[in-house]
Formats: sequence, C-alpha cells, structure tokens
Amino acid sequence: MKFQECIDLLGKPINDVQVVAFLEKYGYTYPKKDTVSNRKNASERSYWIEHKKLKINLLCDADIKNSRYPALQAGTKGLFYPLVSEFRFQDDKTISDFPYGLHFGLSYDEIVGILGQPTCKSSDATAAWLNDDGSESWFQWNVEIDAGREIHFEIEFWPEDSCIRDFVLRIREDYVLFRLYDVLKYETYDMYIDTINNCKTADLMFLRWAVEKGFMFETANNRDVIQDIRNGKSTVFGYLKKLERGYVALEDFWQNKEAIRRYLQNLNGDNINCYSEFVKIFLSNKALLANYLGKEAQSELDTVEFNEENYRKVKAVLDAKGF
Repeated sequence: MKFQECIDLLGKPINDVQVVAFLEKYGYTYPKKDTVSNRKNASERSYWIEHKKLKINLLCDADIKNSRYPALQAGTKGLFYPLVSEFRFQDDKTISDFPYGLHFGLSYDEIVGILGQPTCKSSDATAAWLNDDGSESWFQWNVEIDAGREIHFEIEFWPEDSCIRDFVLRIREDYVLFRLYDVLKYETYDMYIDTINNCKTADLMFLRWAVEKGFMFETANNRDVIQDIRNGKSTVFGYLKKLERGYVALEDFWQNKEAIRRYLQNLNGDNINCYSEFVKIFLSNKALLANYLGKEAQSELDTVEFNEENYRKVKAVLDAKGF
C-alpha cells in the first residue's frame, strides 16, 4: 500500500468506485449498511472500517466539520453517505513511504529533529491529561500534507512508553465551540432563531461581546456586519447568518483563542465557564442555583431576555476576565 493511495481517498464517499476498489484490493470488509441516519446522535454519524492484520483503519464520517466536505445525501431522506475522513496507522509494516522518512521507531528527539517542536501537548488540551508527577502524557505534531484539500498528517508520541502511539492522516476539521443548528436534520438559521432558550441566550451574549471586543476574524463576507454590530446598527444574529453553517468554531476567533477555548469548555479546572456565570447572574434563589439544570431553574432562566440591560450584566463579568 502506498501512502498516496490513502491521501487520494480522503473526502470521497464510501460508495465511490475508487474507495470500493481500495477496500477490495486490501481485504477490507465493505460495511453491510454504508449509510448513516440523521436520527442518530452526532457521535453515531460515522463508523470505522478496520483491518486487524494491516493495522490500518478508515474513519467514514457524514458530518465533517469542514465546508469543503459537505454532507452527501443518499437516495432516502434522512440518510447520508459518509466520506472517508481519516486513516489511522498503528505500525509501518504495510506502508513504508510515510512523509519525511517518518517511522514508528523514532524517538522524541528524532521526531523533533525532523519536524521541530510539538504542535500540541497534553496540557494544552486539559490539565487532567498530565501524569501524576506533572509531566506531559503525550505530544503531537501536525503536518499539512495538502493545503488545497486541507489534509493533515499527525503523530502522537507517548513519553511514558517512549513510543509513537499512531500516525493519523485526516481531513482538518473545525473545532466547534457553539452548536447552532443541525444541517443533517435539515435545520436552518431561521429555525435556530425561532427557538431561543437560556443556553442560547448565554451563547449569544458571549458572541456579541467577542465581536465587540474585536476577537473574531473579519472576512469580505462578514466585515460590514461586524462593524455594524460594533456601532450598534446590527445584532449578533447578523453575524451568525453570515457564517452559513450550523456552528461557531474556534477558527472564527483570531485573538485569545486558547484562553477562550479553555474558558468556554471549562478546561481551567475551576468549574467556571460562560454558562455557569450566566446562571449565577440571573438566578438569585440559592435553592434553584444549587440545581440550575432542574426544571424550575431552567424555566426561570428561560425568561431572561437578550436585551441591553441583561447584556451589560454579562459583559461586565466577561470584561473582568481580562481576555
């Protein structure tokens, strides 16, 4: 098997003749059910095709978070053909032509000599990934293979075992921070704004604040609406509509990305994020606050309007964060 064969398959649907021929050539079993349903949760919209002997597995995903690879509708409404989104290599016995002469026998220092310092380490994800002695549990390198198709090659090295855990060839995906609506369920922006609840209100307040602070990337498509939001001539809904996708990604931010990611996803170890602080601002009853996910507390939070007075309360808390 050649490495380029794997590169060529990324982004192709599972039923593509080239994918089918590859699976037959190398002894993979074609899935009995090759489509996925939009009735499934997001985690169930993909599946692995494994080969225990070759130790090379393929991930087929119908919901790739990359606008270059939209979902592919199957013949029946609600069913989609997943695309080949990832290859995971567990040894180099089948493929010997990995880029830059990389192979599984390399040490940490040898990898650094070839690729430079790691792109990411365990503590960048969360402190929970650190070893008991405070040392890093893993290091990753991310190498762009094909810029036009957004294909990357990744290596993960585990110091404790002094070995490379695996090589991964994949389509780059956006890092989702806020889910707005589900395209695979045929949801739209208009449906999103018609069903506002307290969780969405908290998200919208944070996004308005981020736009006003100048944290969001400006493009030819959204520059005017960003300026209008800052000048009080438009709302954050205008920004979301310009995204033309069902989520806000970390890649939409250009400043303070890491601090914002850790704050929003509660990765700082202090159990504080935007939503928990929203709850503390608008729930004065201690009993409700103690069970803020309960029905009574949620009903009260749903009455919080996205107006100037309430936004200023949230803005004051966010400003104090010092982002």
